[in-house]
Amino acid sequence: MKKAGMRQPKELDTHPVNSNVHCDRDGVWGGKDLPVLSWEDPKARVVVPSVLQEAPGVDASVLRWSKTKHQTVQGKHGDTAVDASSLSSWLEAFDHYGKHPDYPEGRWVIFCKDDDDKYRRAIIGNDKNGSLNVISNYRQRPDQVAAYIKRPWVKKRD
Repeated sequence: MKKAGMRQPKELDTHPVNSNVHCDRDGVWGGKDLPVLSWEDPKARVVVPSVLQEAPGVDASVLRWSKTKHQTVQGKHGDTAVDASSLSSWLEAFDHYGKHPDYPEGRWVIFCKDDDDKYRRAIIGNDKNGSLNVISNYRQRPDQVAAYIKRPWVKKRD
């Protein structure tokens, strides 16, 4: 899989997985449409691939990632966590997805296979203000994936 976002973006660049998302002059994806907030790590923003917006209906083009949550994920899942600049590419290759029914405010669970043919799980969800953010991303054991994708609310990508 070719990984996008490995170079520094420049102003007016469009993102490779979503041509509607542009980089602002500070190197922040979607910075003109989605202001940077004090709690987020603007360099860890994740661009939602167009295919992920269309199929499962994720209603955002850019996801914020809080500084503390991003650091926690990197610390807890360090060797299996994908850096923010590559997460957009992984999401573009999603295989299974679903909106978790236990979170009425909205929480999406997205599975994709990585270069080693192992599943990666990304979780995105709404905060109390309705902003869709990255919650986590990490590899899962095959038995965990098999059990999870059998849930009635998880769908296979067409």
